Amino acid sequence: MVVLQSGWLGACVAMLVGLAAQAQTGSAPAAATPPAVAPDAHSSAQRLSTPGSGNLVITNPQALACQDAAKIGDFNGSGVGQCTLALGTSPLSQQDVAAIYTDRGAVYLQHRQYAQAKADFDAALQLVPTTADAYVNRGAALLGMKQYADAIVDTDRGLALGPDQPERAYFNRAIAEEHLKDLKSAYQDFLRASQLNPGWAAPKAELAGLNP
Repeated sequence: MVVLQSGWLGACVAMLVGLAAQAQTGSAPAAATPPAVAPDAHSSAQRLSTPGSGNLVITNPQALACQDAAKIGDFNGSGVGQCTLALGTSPLSQQDVAAIYTDRGAVYLQHRQYAQAKADFDAALQLVPTTADAYVNRGAALLGMKQYADAIVDTDRGLALGPDQPERAYFNRAIAEEHLKDLKSAYQDFLRASQLNPGWAAPKAELAGLNP
């Protein structure tokens, strides 16, 4: 996937949430088509992705719009604004606030705004340090910032806590391992991602082209 060419990573994150499965939140978001991305010579690099937090329990319109932008895709570009409005609503539990920060961070990732995304994941984890997807998504932000060793550390933390889509965490970690030239570990992580989600083509494509 994102082996040595940094442009692949940007294309990858552009598809961040549109390819994520829906988390269990009790709401039924409308079906949507993932946004188009410019063709890329390494098309599976477009699949760096995890969903948002999956922890939101409030049901005000701003919070639901924020959640949908994180998990389905920010199609109209209003996701960050809706998330920010949601943070100003009340009452909010600490868990709700952490969920909104995690979702807003996922929206920032869609727009390749890695520093803003990381700041939101930092805020979420300060509030609820056991938010698995905040760790995994912060790892994705660190990938975008080319901080590959730190990305692995956060992905490991997220995996230990049980993220919504562990196959994507393994996939992300493999990307970082490729950048660090640890091809054996990358191969094992792509293989694990493929085993967890046999219908997902991206890790299979990576395995076919990787020679550890």
